[in-house]
Amino acid sequence: MSFSRREFFKQSSEVAGWIALLSSMQASAQEQMEGPLAEGETDLAEFWRQSFAPPSEIRRGESTPAPGSEVELVHFGNKDKGPQHVEDIGEEDLSPLKGDVVLEVTPGRFRAGSAVSGNAVTNFANSAQLRIDIQQTKSFLGILPKLAWASAAAISLDKTGKLPSTQGLNFTTVAGEDAVTKVLLAGGSGALQLNLLVTKKPSPFLKALQELATVAEDAVPVLGLPAISIAALKGFSLVCGMLEGRGKFLMSMSQPQEFAVTQDSWSARSAKATPFPPGDYLAYPNAQKIILQPEFHDLAIESGYLINSKLDTSLPIRDRADQTAKGLTYLTMRTNASAVSSTASEKVTDQGSTGKPTKPKNH
Repeated sequence: MSFSRREFFKQSSEVAGWIALLSSMQASAQEQMEGPLAEGETDLAEFWRQSFAPPSEIRRGESTPAPGSEVELVHFGNKDKGPQHVEDIGEEDLSPLKGDVVLEVTPGRFRAGSAVSGNAVTNFANSAQLRIDIQQTKSFLGILPKLAWASAAAISLDKTGKLPSTQGLNFTTVAGEDAVTKVLLAGGSGALQLNLLVTKKPSPFLKALQELATVAEDAVPVLGLPAISIAALKGFSLVCGMLEGRGKFLMSMSQPQEFAVTQDSWSARSAKATPFPPGDYLAYPNAQKIILQPEFHDLAIESGYLINSKLDTSLPIRDRADQTAKGLTYLTMRTNASAVSSTASEKVTDQGSTGKPTKPKNH
């Protein structure tokens, strides 16, 4: 895969889907936030306001997700070392690419574990929202404002009124394009924010997202926001938060987490940055870390599923996934890094030791 500057500027102008979504949300907004927040609830407008605020202006309180929902990331890119929490990754595992890079993020599978089953979710929402944001930490070419990319997916409850046990996330937009594909990171570094939440019903955002979806019933309705300024993303997020009112986070990064994709960017990183090399990733709420501990070193990701490698391989992959880390709520995703080329004919990629990424199929 290659990525040219010409492609970048073309994609930067494609925001019509989000404009249509905003209009639909404004027309369908009916419910306002009333009364005090219930246990575990978060004021979503305040959450997004604080998310984009500098550390000195962050206030704790109604904008804070419930304790234990903080996201833990595990990397599966080095076969010799096995799974590693990102804080344990070494500089040698980062991409050797130089200069600006393009990062691809492909969601794999979402599983609702025991912590989010039953009345705790059913009485609170009729669907969940997964949102992935990636921001630049340096401006491209030194003349443009710092830009951001975002994708949001609606995950519907099944016929029994529960979040699905395992759901494929192919992240195909209603227009048939990949929602998060080419994310341009100047200098090989950026910032990631991942949030999974359920909202009070009805949610204007999720209702609008589902109304716009024309894909098959088993696909996840998704809209992608291509490169816009971080200020514009903040404004959009605040509107979403005000229309939704309140929500309950199952997984949350309340602030963007700075990361380094390349070895070059790691040497110039800020003190709070974490390594983010290409490969497969597992995201889960840190309150469930104890569930992973007995199986941690035997874990692998196959076709987006979290699998215990010691299980009988003659079993269907779905059965092996169901028997792995029982009760864990998780999201899997795959990343790939590519060098930015001045022409589309130049092809330099770094896919990590996991090989060429493939998009998981829905089942």
